[in-house]
Amino acid sequence: MMRTREIVTACGLAFVMALAVPAAGVAQSAESNWTAPRTADGHPDLQRVCAHNSASGRWSGVA
Repeated sequence: MMRTREIVTACGLAFVMALAVPAAGVAQSAESNWTAPRTADGHPDLQRVCAHNSASGRWSGVA
């Protein structure tokens, strides 16, 4: 019984690792020549980065 459990565990681990290898290749190939937008003086443009979507009614001015 214990030997069967070890074989099933090893097969499951091999299956998960086989799926992870192509996924790692896709993540690396998705990289492109994208650069962050810059302001006129060369600093990163951080406009629209911080969205306060989690503000409660108390803090957003709604009673």
